[in-house]
Amino acid sequence: MNSNLSKEDFAEKWISHIKSKKEGIAITEHQELTVKASFNGQEHTFFLDNAYADYLMEPSEIDHIIELYSESQLEVYEYLGVINPERIVPIIKDNAFLEEVKRLKNTDSLDNVIETYNSELVIIYVEDTEKTVRHLSQKDFKELNISTDTLKEFALANLHDLLPEIEKHGETGYYMVTVGGTYESSLILADDIWTQENFPVQGEIIVGIPSRDLLIVTGSEDPENMNKLRVLINDIHQNGSHIISNRIFIRKNGKFVVHE
Repeated sequence: MNSNLSKEDFAEKWISHIKSKKEGIAITEHQELTVKASFNGQEHTFFLDNAYADYLMEPSEIDHIIELYSESQLEVYEYLGVINPERIVPIIKDNAFLEEVKRLKNTDSLDNVIETYNSELVIIYVEDTEKTVRHLSQKDFKELNISTDTLKEFALANLHDLLPEIEKHGETGYYMVTVGGTYESSLILADDIWTQENFPVQGEIIVGIPSRDLLIVTGSEDPENMNKLRVLINDIHQNGSHIISNRIFIRKNGKFVVHE
């Protein structure tokens, strides 16, 4: 018998926890895993999808999961409005993510600083605050006085400075790339690492980024490892958290595009 909490009950437990942690916080709207809360005149929307997905994978860790997520989520109320430009970094999301956020916020447009990467993926610029990330608004971006043309290069340089050393695991044409557990997917933007010398694979370089912390590399002419990659992507897409894309991407003309 499945005894896991429903989405609604999980959110209620999260709400109870944040109320105990932050006296005076008020819940203004609550629908399944989307919660709006107000504190000291600031209202923010919290999406609990990733926390709930982690809970489903490890139900016995529910208290730890709620504590971990709420700590970083509530940090948003400490924000004083000053962006540290040296901590602006790029994250990768897919178009479906943007559409879902629009739906949840009941809007046709988003105020985030977003750049199209390919037909499936977008780059969203955020400030890394060590505990969490804050999405840059258009107003934030204008105040930074950084040109649109140089933003990606600027953010990538920051990412390089903030991240630990990139590590490659695996052999025989199937590799996992790790870099701390949060920004693995952003490495598709790091053009200098995508060489046959770094990744000796059969055919063109192929990557899968099913979640933000999982970057898998293989070759377009390696059917066994391509199938292995597809199975992994499908499993993560069905059961994982921090989901990005269930598509496979191939390196063409200096960037990754959808591999049909």
